[in-house]
Amino acid sequence: MKFLKIILSFFKKTLIFLIVFIISDIVFFSLIPDDIKSKLYNNRAHRIKSFYYHHDLRPMSSFYDHWGYERYKIYTNNLGFKDKSNRVVKFKNKNILFIGDSFTEGVGIKYQDTYVGLIEKKLKNKSNDIEVLNAGVQSYSTSIYLSKIYHLLERKNLPITDIVVMVSGGDFFDDYFKYLELNEDYILNHIDQKK
Repeated sequence: MKFLKIILSFFKKTLIFLIVFIISDIVFFSLIPDDIKSKLYNNRAHRIKSFYYHHDLRPMSSFYDHWGYERYKIYTNNLGFKDKSNRVVKFKNKNILFIGDSFTEGVGIKYQDTYVGLIEKKLKNKSNDIEVLNAGVQSYSTSIYLSKIYHLLERKNLPITDIVVMVSGGDFFDDYFKYLELNEDYILNHIDQKK
């Protein structure tokens, strides 16, 4: 009986410690400024898996990323697209979706300096009734473009009026060696390359 009391006391103390630790952790991280949080987080935490098309960017995130010797801050909007800031997209009469791989995402540079950001600036100088979206992500391929476009238009019903697809030479390599075919529901089969 005494042994049982010792065990129960140990589990009770452990449980109290865990609850206090978790609450302290949540409070502590909610008070820390975003720039300090970005330094503490995993540098790849904004790149996530996708059930439908392999991988994507985490919605409403802001993290530092690295490309060569460059360190830059990446922001995503509520749709999980690279953007100039964390924002909720407000669709307009004309909604242009750009999709491609690392070139379209603009790996290594801020959103404003990507070709999508430069096109957006030119278009918005002419009209405020245009929304430009950058759905490009590093290591995308043609099969992912099809799967993601289907997902955005058919499952999410986004009011996209125009789509610009930027295909590069690496896309065909990825389709042949990494990503398999789409099934009848436009879900991408793939091979995780850990070898």
